[in-house]
Amino acid sequence: EEYEKAIFLSHNDEYTNTALFCTNYGQATFAAADHRRARELFLQANNLYEHCWNLNGRSLACAYLAYYDASDGNKQIALRRLQEALHFMELYSSPLEQGIVYFIMAQLKRVCQNGPVADFLSEPLSYYRELGISLLENIPGAYEINILNQFIA
Repeated sequence: EEYEKAIFLSHNDEYTNTALFCTNYGQATFAAADHRRARELFLQANNLYEHCWNLNGRSLACAYLAYYDASDGNKQIALRRLQEALHFMELYSSPLEQGIVYFIMAQLKRVCQNGPVADFLSEPLSYYRELGISLLENIPGAYEINILNQFIA
């Protein structure tokens, strides 16, 4: 509810804060397994990022959308989104965002057994898992570590 209010109040800020609020809200709904709403929020965020200079959260929106595209079998689109996520991750170097992108890459490694995403993610699952954990271990509240610790390489 607070995210909804923040998105409404920031709607006229030239997209900058609204995009980030949508991304953060998407992460919260992803964690709560409300995947329909999470996908909507990441799509909304991605559309808003197209119209602003803000990079904060952009790699996350792309990475989560790559996960959803791959889960739907749209692996070519998932690969494009993953590549965009990595591009924006390089431009905005936040350990939190990097860790979450590697968390999503580990998720993609599990979901995509073949095809372009599997070919692109050529390292073993343990590689993405360990990178994600090492980047997130000093971030308070990073629940993704618990999930990554459950992954068996």
